[in-house]
Amino acid sequence: MDLSISSPQQVPVSLPQPMTGLLQEPLDQQVRAVFEGMGLSGHTFNTYSTQANLFARYCHQQHRCTTLDQCRAYADEWLESRSHLSRYTQVLAVSALAKLYGVSSADFVHPGRRSRDDIRRSRGRKVRDAFFSEERNPDFVDFCRGTGLTRSELESLTGDQLRIEGDQVYIEMPCRKGQCMRKVPVIGNVARIVEMMQAVGTGKVFKRIFVAADIQSYRADYARALYKMHARDLETCKKSPFTGNKHSSGQGYSDCVYWLRGSRKGEWLDKQAMKIATDALGLRHFKSFGENYLR
Repeated sequence: MDLSISSPQQVPVSLPQPMTGLLQEPLDQQVRAVFEGMGLSGHTFNTYSTQANLFARYCHQQHRCTTLDQCRAYADEWLESRSHLSRYTQVLAVSALAKLYGVSSADFVHPGRRSRDDIRRSRGRKVRDAFFSEERNPDFVDFCRGTGLTRSELESLTGDQLRIEGDQVYIEMPCRKGQCMRKVPVIGNVARIVEMMQAVGTGKVFKRIFVAADIQSYRADYARALYKMHARDLETCKKSPFTGNKHSSGQGYSDCVYWLRGSRKGEWLDKQAMKIATDALGLRHFKSFGENYLR
């Protein structure tokens, strides 16, 4: 009987491979890992991640990149491929890449300035527009053009928000931030709008809002009509102080003439009429109203 002890059988053991950090992870995971350590808000995180992932996907498809370091060389190429998009979207992409690589946005190619004449309404004509007829819904269209309310405001509007003071008819709406109330003058087919709101009492004016209705265009129609109701001639504006403005110096006053810039240089608007329309729409800056609504 052999009592000798045999040596244990040698089992090959695979040694762990050295960690390479983000290099072995998919690009989308690399992007997520970078932004997660920055303490960004949820909205900012999602916004930057979306742009960075579009960039990473482009680099992987076009240049077979597998790491963010490899993608860096193609940043300007990707940005230039998106030159057909709006300036806002292009600037957002630059900001996302700067955040991703921890550099200044000046290190990337920047979108050129755009002329106002080159801007086209992005919504355009949509297939779903065929499912909404203005001719078949005249009351709804007149209501939107006569109040300028947003889609969400129309959805929550009740009949008891109507106010009539003498010959003034308006709708009392909470401010966009919800901390105050604003008066929305009713114009256009006032009698029909009043009738529609009084008929529902404290109930909602509209049971549903047409998805295919172009609410924003009706809002713009309201803005232009309200402005024209209050706009005055140039000489009157030059002699009138702008009551919505305060000078820190306390010297002189600002008149009511707002001179446009860029391709509309030489044109002017009545500041006081702009402020009336801006307040009715619930906007914060009447200057952006002049540039965006009064085209």
